Formats: sequence, C-alpha cells, structure tokens
Amino acid sequence: MFNLKNKKTLIFLKIFLLAALVAMAMITQSLFRETYKKNQILEEIEKLEKQAQEIDRENLEIQERLVYLESEEYKKKEAKDKLGLRNLGEFVVFVKPRVSREDNSADREIAAAKSTAPDKSPVPNPVKWWQYFFNQVE
Repeated sequence: MFNLKNKKTLIFLKIFLLAALVAMAMITQSLFRETYKKNQILEEIEKLEKQAQEIDRENLEIQERLVYLESEEYKKKEAKDKLGLRNLGEFVVFVKPRVSREDNSADREIAAAKSTAPDKSPVPNPVKWWQYFFNQVE
C-alpha cells in the first residue's frame, strides 16, 4: 500500500507539474506576443526606410531642378521667352498661322448667318419677369 510519504510526494509532484505547465504556457504566450511585436516593428522600420528613400529621391530631384533654375542657360531661356530679349546677331521672327480657304469660307458663312438673323431689340428685365409669371413667354 501507499504510505503517507509517497502520497505527499505524489501530490507534490502533481502540483509541481501543474505549476510548471502553467508557467510554460505563460512563457510561451509572452514569447509569441514579443515575436509578434518584433515583426510589427520590423515591418514599420521597413516602411519608414522606403519612405526615407522616396524622400531622398524627391530631395535629389528638387536639388537638380534648383541647380537648373540657377543656371545661366535657364536665365537666358527665360529672358528670351518672357522678356523678348535676344543675343547680338539674332533676329526674332513672328510667324502667323496660315488660314486655309476652307476656314475662311466657314467664317464667311457664320458672318452671313449672323447678318441675316432678325435683329431683336433687348427686352427689359421687368417685362421678362411679367411674361414669366403670367405665362406670356415668347
């Protein structure tokens, strides 16, 4: 039979195993939680690094644009385009767009249609309102 000492040892062993299982479950839960947080932090770091690279690229583009805008080439181009300046020996030529005969005939037809339209004298605003409210709209 079991003596009292073996029963106490068996009960102590069962309690110890239960406590060890509970402790193991808590440690495993903490381990999973920390691993999940670590993965989230790594993803956030990766996202921020991509964003930093994008900002660096945009910054480089802006710096290149600034260098171009400060260059003599740009200043000369803008002076010619906006101020009409020119270098010595250069001539400015203005070219008007050529009007084709088809376009010209269409313009004549429009002008003729306007001239044949009946000339209505403008109706005063109070008369328009009177006609509107009393259904006398023409």
